[in-house]
Amino acid sequence: MEILFTTKQLVDFESDIAECFNSSQIKAPVHLYDGNEQQMIDIFKQVQPHDWIFCSWRSHYQCLLKGVPSTLVKEEILNGKSIALVMHPGYWRVDFPQKLFFYLKNFKFILKDIFLFIHYGNLGTWSKNRRSRAFVSRSNRRKYYCGAVWFGKKNDILNLATELDTYTDFDLKNKNIPEWNDESYLNYWASKNDFVSLTPSFCYEESYKNLEYLNPFIIAVDKEKYENISK
Repeated sequence: MEILFTTKQLVDFESDIAECFNSSQIKAPVHLYDGNEQQMIDIFKQVQPHDWIFCSWRSHYQCLLKGVPSTLVKEEILNGKSIALVMHPGYWRVDFPQKLFFYLKNFKFILKDIFLFIHYGNLGTWSKNRRSRAFVSRSNRRKYYCGAVWFGKKNDILNLATELDTYTDFDLKNKNIPEWNDESYLNYWASKNDFVSLTPSFCYEESYKNLEYLNPFIIAVDKEKYENISK
């Protein structure tokens, strides 16, 4: 593919990131290349536009050479979001205009989604118990995330789990446990915090018609179907 950056431009980008780190704009350690620019350029001469690139913790050069705008790469580094949640496969819908064609082909989803909007305020099975720590006001019920797949750095995930455990203990003592348990608390947390939002490509259930617009990365198993098979 076409090489979009010279060695100097890559070095300049990394120098800018190093300056941001030294001025305390970035709160986490930054792993720099510092001397491997030409090797990365040589590798990307063999990369095709449709190729997927998998990286470790040091991926900014790969992003730039694959065509991600430098402003976006820098923005993501500065944001420093270390937890990623996956939108629930049952409640994800493709954006317009494809959403219109999806509804026309799958009329039952129109009725289902109208019910969810009336009953819950948005797509998802939000807790409606105002006494529960999982309760989210209707105005803040935006995207609904699944409890099956999370990503994040070890310490941040442990902190998240500790916070959710606190909510659970509070509701257990007061007998206000929400219907969907851990997933309800996770969506309360999501309504209050910043994180990376991922599509259900990372929790892909093959029978869900609404996911036909996505490429699967992690295949999910419908537990109800599995239980029926095991019986």
